[in-house]
Amino acid sequence: MKILMYFSILISLLLSGCQTKPEKPDTGLLDEAALQSTFAGGTFSWIHKGEPGTTLYMQGGEAISDWRGKKTRGKWWLEDDTVCRTWEGYNAGKKKCFTVYDLFNGQYLHFRGDSYSHTEQRVTTKS
Repeated sequence: MKILMYFSILISLLLSGCQTKPEKPDTGLLDEAALQSTFAGGTFSWIHKGEPGTTLYMQGGEAISDWRGKKTRGKWWLEDDTVCRTWEGYNAGKKKCFTVYDLFNGQYLHFRGDSYSHTEQRVTTKS
């Protein structure tokens, strides 16, 4: 059952990569309280360079990303209504912050400034 869920999410995300990059929506911008509620303790899937990955955003600010079979540790935090992260050994540990829009279907659009960055799909619910 779990494999079927991940497979359907993967297909959905792969198909979404064939579309043009989305514009910022008029609604759904998450503030810090909503970002905390959405991300803390959640696992999300995404596509990077055409390949799927996942990120676990732990309650204490640690994050674990799994992409191409490699797990990378990092940190995440909230800053001025954005979600920020750094990764060990990736992007020279530079901070990247994103405004996040809820599409109200388990998907979240991430923007850096006015530029679309990526979409994350929730794959777990918090207990």
